[in-house]
Amino acid sequence: MDVTKIRYETFEEVLHYCRHSANPVGELVLLTFGIRDAALVRLSDSICTALQLTNFWQDVWVDAARNRIYIPQEDLSRFGCTVEELRSRTESQNLRSLLQFQVHRTRQLFVEGAGLVALLDGRLKFEVKLIWLGGWRVLEKIEAANCDVLQHRPTISLLDKGLLIVRGLTLKKPFE
Repeated sequence: MDVTKIRYETFEEVLHYCRHSANPVGELVLLTFGIRDAALVRLSDSICTALQLTNFWQDVWVDAARNRIYIPQEDLSRFGCTVEELRSRTESQNLRSLLQFQVHRTRQLFVEGAGLVALLDGRLKFEVKLIWLGGWRVLEKIEAANCDVLQHRPTISLLDKGLLIVRGLTLKKPFE
């Protein structure tokens, strides 16, 4: 899909991409652990889609430099932003508002999938919880930077990793 499609008109098109790129990875992980339950797969899909979207918002400028725009055109238009702004790294309040909107809708997907953690056990439970917490942390960092992803790419630091491991070991659910 990346070879033939570099722009997305609607959020539904972006979700379609995620269903074919990110979601199968989560489904394969579940299968590796012998899990085939459709309800668990749906929860996994929500997390995987949220992770893919988080990566898109984290890498807006990186992707724009490669002529790939994952922010739906309908959202760019709605918030008064242009592809040229992304390419030229022109930060604006409109773009920050657009990214805040994307972060909010992505958080909703993380919340939808969070129940998966409680339904898993052992190593898989811990790993899914860490993945969930890591994605959520990147969204927090995007917000902490006032949604300015054009000037710096939010990443998980070594300190963040340590804190995520502690949270992963101590929390029963990802967002307690």
